[in-house]
Amino acid sequence: MTGEIFEQWFFTEFVPSVRKHLRAKRLEEKAILLLDNCPAYPLAERLRTRDGKIQVEYLPKNTTSKIQPLDQGVIAIFKQHYRWNLVRQMIESELSVTNFLKKLTIKDFFYI
Repeated sequence: MTGEIFEQWFFTEFVPSVRKHLRAKRLEEKAILLLDNCPAYPLAERLRTRDGKIQVEYLPKNTTSKIQPLDQGVIAIFKQHYRWNLVRQMIESELSVTNFLKKLTIKDFFYI
C-alpha cells in the first residue's frame, strides 16, 4: 500500500460509494473513515472532500490493539501457534538451536 494508491481509492471508490449509500438512505452526506495510524497512509488533511463532509481521521499511534480488543486476542493466538510450531520443528529436526535457525530461510518462516 502506498499513499498515492490509498488516496486514489479514497476519492474514486470510497467517497462515491459513501455518497451513494447516504443518498439512498436519505441521510446527510457526511462521514468519517476511522483508520489505524499506518505510515503508508497520506496525511489526513489530504483525505478530505472539498466540502469537508467526508474525511479521514486516524486513531492515535499504538492504540489500535487497545481500542480493538479482538486484535489483541488474534495476535496473541497467532504468536502462540507460531512459537509452538517453531519449537516443534526445531525438536523434530534434531539439530542444535543455532544450526536449526541458521538453516531457515525467509520462505521457511512463512510456512512455520
